[in-house]
Amino acid sequence: MTYDDTPPQPRRSARPVDVPRGFPAWGVALIAVFVTVIAVVIAANVWTEIIWFDQLGFGEVWRTEWTTRLLLFFVFGIIAAAIVWGTLFIARRARPTSGRGRIFDTYREQVQPIERGTLVFAPIVIGFISGLAMAAQWRTYLAWKHQVPFGIDDPQFGFDVSFFVFTLPVYTSILDFVLTILIVSGLIAAFVHLLYGAVTGGGRRFVASGLARVQ
Repeated sequence: MTYDDTPPQPRRSARPVDVPRGFPAWGVALIAVFVTVIAVVIAANVWTEIIWFDQLGFGEVWRTEWTTRLLLFFVFGIIAAAIVWGTLFIARRARPTSGRGRIFDTYREQVQPIERGTLVFAPIVIGFISGLAMAAQWRTYLAWKHQVPFGIDDPQFGFDVSFFVFTLPVYTSILDFVLTILIVSGLIAAFVHLLYGAVTGGGRRFVASGLARVQ
């Protein structure tokens, strides 16, 4: 009879397995109820306004107002979303293939799982906010569309005074929109370039990749 002198090996405990859990059913139901309530309240208010304006004989006024609101919302919202999406797309393409930017490796690993979602979600949010901001200026654009000359010329520039009352506010709002989107896009691009190492350095010296410098 032989004896095994090998000491017993410690039993390895099984590694816990993370079981992915879906969104709870009660959460989906709560969101559905919330969205339904909001939709019903909005629909009730809109329908009440339609009936009220039609009874007063100004239904066309209501339709003109909301047509202008929706048009401004979608036009400027899509433009803002497209610019932000293009900024994110170019910034992601500018990431270097080498191991630059090691300081942000931890943050990069945390952001990577939501990278694709951010590429879609951020432009939608910024486009939605931009569309709402421009839609709130519907009176300015309707006044510009239906402007009439005053018949009085400005003594300095020679423009009809109506230009400063109706046209200049539209130019100013468009300029504000463009500057705001460019500033937001610039900040987003700078953050992405720093995160992925296309821009490195510190103090008084920064090193940027070619595509990052172009952007």
